[in-house]
Amino acid sequence: MPATFFDELGMPAPDVNLEIGSGSHTSQTAGAMLRVETEPVPAS
Repeated sequence: MPATFFDELGMPAPDVNLEIGSGSHTSQTAGAMLRVETEPVPAS
């Protein structure tokens, strides 16, 4: 998403961009699941 989207809503930009892009709901969901699986989980 463009940075202006977050600026206009007063929200911080996300820490991670999964770069899913456009496509069917199924392909977007599958892409998100695959990308989230490879992202390291920060220690709490």
